[in-house]
Amino acid sequence: MQPVIEAKFPIVRVLELSIKPLFNNLRSLTISSQGSENSVRRGTIFFNLGVKS
Repeated sequence: MQPVIEAKFPIVRVLELSIKPLFNNLRSLTISSQGSENSVRRGTIFFNLGVKS
């Protein structure tokens, strides 16, 4: 499935390579909804990063 997605959307591979170092140090990820207004949904993403020893 991933090769099909990468073939249709080449930016996926670029994002994967650029975000990979971030996820190597990711300790937790929180996504919260802030509601919606005028048919626009709002949310917040929190990244807790730490160095693995």
